[in-house]
Amino acid sequence: MQAKRVESQAAETSRRNEVAAADGKVLRRKGKEKAKEEEESKMDSIEDAWKAIVARSPHLRGVDERADEFIYKFREDRKLEKEKSDLDFQEMLARNTA
Repeated sequence: MQAKRVESQAAETSRRNEVAAADGKVLRRKGKEKAKEEEESKMDSIEDAWKAIVARSPHLRGVDERADEFIYKFREDRKLEKEKSDLDFQEMLARNTA
C-alpha cells in the first residue's frame, strides 16, 4: 500500500515537472517571439535595418569607417580638381584678353 502511494506521488511529481518544463519552454518561446516582433517593429526603414545589422556585426564597422574615409577623400579630390579647372579657365581667359 505504501509502495503504491510512493509510486503515485513520484508519478504526480514527474507529471508536474513535465508540465512546468513545458510551460517554461512555451514562456521562453513567447518571450523570444515577442522580442523579435518588437525589434522588427522598430525597424521602420532599410537604414534602420542596416544599422541594426552593423550593430550586431562588429567586423562591419571597420568597413563602414573605411567607406566614409574613401567618400571623404573622393569629395576632397573632386573639390580640388574643380578649383584647378577654374584657375586654368581664368588663366586662359586672361591670356586671350591680354
